[in-house]
Amino acid sequence: MMKLNIEPDTEQPTGFYEAVDKPKKREEKKKTKSVSHLRIVD
Repeated sequence: MMKLNIEPDTEQPTGFYEAVDKPKKREEKKKTKSVSHLRIVD
């Protein structure tokens, strides 16, 4: 029983960090796009 509890705990953080990492990369791409748009407006 204890092993079953430990395995999901070790797997969840890695999946959680991956899920958090992907949105951050998308935000960075959006920021670069918004910056290029601002430069065109200027």
